[in-house]
Amino acid sequence: MDFIRPASPYHHLKGLSTQIYRRFLEPRLKRIPKSAAALDAGCGIGRFTPLLAERFRKVVAFDPSWSSLRACRRHLREQGLGHVDLRWADLSFLDSWPAESFDVVLGMELIGYTNDPLCSLRRLIRVAKPGALILLSLEARPGALCAQAPSTPERLRSALAGEPFLVPGDRYVRYFDLAAFRKLLRRAHLSDVVIEPSHYLGEGPFWQAIDDARLGDPAYAARVLRVEDYCRTDPQTKAWARVLSASARKLH
Repeated sequence: MDFIRPASPYHHLKGLSTQIYRRFLEPRLKRIPKSAAALDAGCGIGRFTPLLAERFRKVVAFDPSWSSLRACRRHLREQGLGHVDLRWADLSFLDSWPAESFDVVLGMELIGYTNDPLCSLRRLIRVAKPGALILLSLEARPGALCAQAPSTPERLRSALAGEPFLVPGDRYVRYFDLAAFRKLLRRAHLSDVVIEPSHYLGEGPFWQAIDDARLGDPAYAARVLRVEDYCRTDPQTKAWARVLSASARKLH
């Protein structure tokens, strides 16, 4: 599912999602010196790796999927970004990495897909320098459940209660509401926490409101993003985000 390729049927839909993420990430990354070292944990096909590689001199990225990692390498090469240290590994790879190595740690759509999100977050924090910027995202409930509806009432109930959601051969994910996400970050002893909701259209709860086939039109995509901003700030819709993104700092 290399949706970065224009030939992918999900290219424009995922491109919209990535654009929404970048609006959260870019202002925060711009504050970090270009000499910084950055980690892209669970980089996948390279959705955000080029964003780090364009900005920072040292970038390490890893993913447990070999095919995704190959796609990531290809996309970096196509953009002339050959200085990224790519590793085929899962999160346990960090246990042997030197502590306090990175100024920026990116874990987008990562820890909610692991068996123990707090343990996974602590692995990321261990390799972050004191004061390092930590950037994360999780699937939010109830918004994400509208776009990825459980197939039975029992599965819906357990997902709404915060229990892991398993579809054999498809996905394993734990959904978080705002309070649960804040609790997770507090237990990890992170500071300067800011959480933003996003992704209401496209793959979000109001996915039927847009025409995926028209997302390649910049004017239409801009209209969609304006509605996205409205949903993010309107009191009636704000709580229905599909994604919660967080920025935080590792305590000294």
